Amino acid sequence: MKSRRLVVERLLGQLVITAFCARAGPAEYSTVATDFTADEWATLDLNLTGLRVFAQTGLVGFASNAGFAGFYTYDILTYGGEKFDRLCAEAHASGLLCAPSVGPGYDAEFSTGDPRVKPRDDGATYDSMWRAALGAHAD
Repeated sequence: MKSRRLVVERLLGQLVITAFCARAGPAEYSTVATDFTADEWATLDLNLTGLRVFAQTGLVGFASNAGFAGFYTYDILTYGGEKFDRLCAEAHASGLLCAPSVGPGYDAEFSTGDPRVKPRDDGATYDSMWRAALGAHAD
């Protein structure tokens, strides 16, 4: 059995489960051996009473085909605010909830050696991503 990291959260009185790395979006994650295919996810009953299961992916069609209630992007470097309109429009057209991730910035070079950086710009990065999520009618 393939292992999955599931995160359980309470959101507005609803129990929400997020499937971390439900489907690899960015190329650097495409070889993760523990990913389930959409067909494998679809064999699970993700429509449980009182539960919403979200896939961590930027591939809305994958989340829809796999039977998730919605998707979230997690990675603020790959999925910046400029992509939220398109992603949320695709999700809503497919009957999915849209939860794009926003963040204050990113700089993990010291701790992980990852050279990618998204500057904080004194809070402007977070603010612009938040406005983009609101403008995209994120759920």
